[in-house]
Amino acid sequence: MSFPASFVSTDPNIQHIQNVIYYQRTAIENLKGHTATFPCFEKQNIPLKNGKTMQFYENNVMGPNVVPVSEGTPGAPISNGSIRGTVTLQQYADYMTFSDFIVETAISNLVEEQSGELGYAAARTVDTINYTQMDAAAAASAVARIDLQQSPTPDYFSASVARRAVASLENANVKPKEAGYYAGIMNSLVAYDYSNDNTAGGVMDILKYNDYGKIKKGFIGNQVITLDGIRWVKTSLTPTTTNYLGGGQIGYHNYVVGKNAFFASSLNFTDVPDEENFKVDVGNFAKGSQVSDPAGLIKSYAAYNFKYATYVPPDAIPRFRRIRSEASFSA
Repeated sequence: MSFPASFVSTDPNIQHIQNVIYYQRTAIENLKGHTATFPCFEKQNIPLKNGKTMQFYENNVMGPNVVPVSEGTPGAPISNGSIRGTVTLQQYADYMTFSDFIVETAISNLVEEQSGELGYAAARTVDTINYTQMDAAAAASAVARIDLQQSPTPDYFSASVARRAVASLENANVKPKEAGYYAGIMNSLVAYDYSNDNTAGGVMDILKYNDYGKIKKGFIGNQVITLDGIRWVKTSLTPTTTNYLGGGQIGYHNYVVGKNAFFASSLNFTDVPDEENFKVDVGNFAKGSQVSDPAGLIKSYAAYNFKYATYVPPDAIPRFRRIRSEASFSA
């Protein structure tokens, strides 16, 4: 194909080509961790119009009676008591507003985008409250704490450590959660050490004979593995301990949770998230509807508002184990 001698394919003087920029109207997905704690908590509810404090109780465990009875003599009846506790709901809320100008000129659906970000922030709020409860319960009971040692060499997380936690819970008569498994939350870096445990009877050794495909594929998504009675998920959001055991390293917190270890109470079954996001209310202000904004300069909003509290059984017997360990490498 031939062109006239005067034809040019590009010309720096054609400004409408050189200076125009096309904007991608969908934001690149940012980096969010997996909020993993809420499924570990048993759900409770305070109905509307019933105050903000809930009382709960637990019956004492009755022991055996090995004394034979005398024939025809009923004897005196025995009695059994209970332990009570209370929890008070707290309110958590945050919001964003959007001007009419930005809503009407933005190249993307700004309100929808930012409501998703706010929803994740709300989920992180719940996750952080839950971790605070779990670590407070661990601090209150030496039985609940398994701290892997650093010397003479670091004791990284292995299958034997997981079995130790399960055996400890079973010995305390703590039942597993749904489907007969304990719930496990593991830091992402620790999950690397766990999945590469090649000791005799370790994770790699077990998979080699039972699920070799898992070794080749690796662990997909947030699910790590279901092994030794624990259904593990991994997350980068677990708490950490600086200068762990005085060795200058980071100690990562991991948890094995049994039935009724932790409870979450909300008002009228507040829609608290199971996974990554939170239900956020989105709406518009009609022009002139706000006394402080008669010109309607604030057009839209996104907000969350929930009432929430966590607690443990009143007997203070830990139905979980927190395992702290180093990781073989840092991110």
